[in-house]
Amino acid sequence: MWIESTKPLRVQFRGGMEIRLQPGAPKEFPDEDGKKLLKQAVGKVMAVDRPLRDEEGASPIAPLQPGWLVAYRDETYRLRGGCDERDHGTVQECQWNGTAWTIHLTDGQLLPLSRVLSVGKTNAAGEVIAAWTTRDCGYDGESHR
Repeated sequence: MWIESTKPLRVQFRGGMEIRLQPGAPKEFPDEDGKKLLKQAVGKVMAVDRPLRDEEGASPIAPLQPGWLVAYRDETYRLRGGCDERDHGTVQECQWNGTAWTIHLTDGQLLPLSRVLSVGKTNAAGEVIAAWTTRDCGYDGESHR
């Protein structure tokens, strides 16, 4: 959950962890901590959409994360990747060239982001924990069109 403050704010968590929030600079919190903060700091913080740029505002935040699975159409229009073909659909990294994203797959392929039809979000064990079509939910699963 992404939280942004309405004014400069210092948040102290149990265990001594401290986070400083600034207007216009949202920070990501685990859902449980974010909900608790929203209840305790009513009017001082708000939930916001995932930011499109990193904290410094320089680079866009990658819409796909390493290990996630993608399904796409190849040059012959055959459906590839996803859970059925992990060796051809696992994201290694996303690279921004200044105007568009290129997806690097673990099999060495380079894929324009626009060719991705669906995404499977995985946990650390490689299990799919969420899946969506890019047409309905965007590339990150949170960008409703």
